Amino acid sequence: MADGTQPGSLEKHREWVARVFASGRIPHGILLAGAPGSGKLTLALEMARRFLCHAPDPGSRPCGTCIACREMLTLRYPDLILFSSRDVVPEVRALTALASRAVETPAGRDRLIQAVRRLFYRVVNRVNGGYFKPKEATGTAGKKEEDDQVRIAGLERKLDEIPENDAAAAVNAIQGVLEEILEIDELVAHAMLPMAGIQEIIRALSRKPLLGERRVVLIEGIQTFRVEGVNAFLKTLEEPPAGTLILMTCTGLDAVLPTIRSRAAILPFKRPGSALMAAIARDRFGCSQPGDAEGYGDLWEYLESQGEEARAVHGDLARFMDLVRSADRDPEMFEFAKDLEKREAAQVFLQTLADLVAAGLVAAETGHGRERLQAMALSHFRPVFLRRIFREINTLAEGMTRNNFSASQGIVALILAFWLEEQGPR
Repeated sequence: MADGTQPGSLEKHREWVARVFASGRIPHGILLAGAPGSGKLTLALEMARRFLCHAPDPGSRPCGTCIACREMLTLRYPDLILFSSRDVVPEVRALTALASRAVETPAGRDRLIQAVRRLFYRVVNRVNGGYFKPKEATGTAGKKEEDDQVRIAGLERKLDEIPENDAAAAVNAIQGVLEEILEIDELVAHAMLPMAGIQEIIRALSRKPLLGERRVVLIEGIQTFRVEGVNAFLKTLEEPPAGTLILMTCTGLDAVLPTIRSRAAILPFKRPGSALMAAIARDRFGCSQPGDAEGYGDLWEYLESQGEEARAVHGDLARFMDLVRSADRDPEMFEFAKDLEKREAAQVFLQTLADLVAAGLVAAETGHGRERLQAMALSHFRPVFLRRIFREINTLAEGMTRNNFSASQGIVALILAFWLEEQGPR
């Protein structure tokens, strides 16, 4: 491990980075491991800026004024190679939910836009980097690529034109930008880090840096490397070209192959505690009275819960679970289902319930995410039941989307199905 075997905080690891950079003995490969929101990407980008800075005095890096420091703010510096399989959906959902609260203050609005802008540039970098295969599309490839770039440029203009003095208009604009970011992110297949992308990185490293004497490779989601990709990358990781720093992130060390771990300095991050998550909601996004963060598995999950609509859905889920425990003698389940339909909240509720069931199933079958609030609520249900009910929830939601039929009876049936399972043998 880089600084002991115990997970540390972002501040603790910053101290290690300062010592290492001051000594000049920088490891050629560093692996940062931690849950979403733990600070690993923040620190990786800080290291990249410091390493790439052109300031002649190492003690003044990052200087903030050289071309490397300026271009790194938008991840456009050509000697940064960003290779990411990170799922941005949780981040988009959290920022969407937070928007209406964050724009209540100028500071919260600015920080929200900054977060959206960083997310946008990372997605654009993934789409334009050339390391992922574009998804199948109709029409001429050249024309489609041109249309995609026009759309990306238009979205950048929208970010620059978000209203300053109209909170409702700003929320609508930000949420519209986030929806488009997700659509742009779908232009390439990025669930896994592909072999072709790894080979392209190796070829890029065989050439000299373009603007300076140093280069950084930042790989998000190293755990999604295919085995053959790992084997191709090992020699580069062990003996990278001079002036190259390879930074890697992962959600957990157990998912990373030992051959990767043994060739890198490791910075394990603590899971963000409830106090830290509440502080981020308050200080970074302007939530004056953030809700209880206890039991949430990661930062994005908790931040999503801070939105008005998200809090209403969490309330509906809590009521659903209460009804599950008393379904045989509680006629209120019919009123609950009708109320969801009347509020036009059934579709969102079903999607969130499906997420809850999926989290519970993953926790039950793999042990991952057991500490999450959603998984804890379903920890006593059998995996075979959770798989079946997950299919039923999605079938009901799909039927609503396609056929627009009433959801109240389906929701009552779900309550009864959960209740019957609770009565059965464990």
